Amino acid sequence: MFQVTTVTIINRIDDCNCGGRLDGIVYEVGIATGSWEECGRFLGPGDGVVNITTTCDRTMHGRYVRIRKIKQDYLTLCEVYVYS
Repeated sequence: MFQVTTVTIINRIDDCNCGGRLDGIVYEVGIATGSWEECGRFLGPGDGVVNITTTCDRTMHGRYVRIRKIKQDYLTLCEVYVYS
């Protein structure tokens, strides 16, 4: 099990204009893939944003990190960094 304090995601930096795909993101940490606790949120706007760093509301412990959209829509992630 690992301590998780911060999550950084990096979006595409080409001409796709995909920043809006980062709107409405929830970061979750879990001990198992069926038990998730919310770490933080990024509600947007994501237009023109290349990277987003979110610090967890509290220190979390887990083995997995899940990044999901609040609404069903496209999500583009090029890199994800998890820090403790």
